[in-house]
Amino acid sequence: MRSAKSHFMMTVVLGGLLLGMLTKPASAVLISTDLLTAGDGLLTLDTATGLEWLDLTQTVGQSYNSVFAGFGGYTTTQGFGFANTTQVSQL
Repeated sequence: MRSAKSHFMMTVVLGGLLLGMLTKPASAVLISTDLLTAGDGLLTLDTATGLEWLDLTQTVGQSYNSVFAGFGGYTTTQGFGFANTTQVSQL
């Protein structure tokens, strides 16, 4: 069961992506890359900003607090953080 906060965050991300696609031409290339092992394809690299985005499938079903506290090691070991609205709109 998804929390209201994670559902809201997903809606914001998807809405931002849709809005971004409708309002400006794409100037970046999005490339699937690996994080932990060759071929895992867990990252998406945005060549315009240099940001690497962790695939959402890795944190499905987890709350914001769980991920922030270290679930999967993405924020603690791998150095990921939560995207702000500017980063989402740039993607």
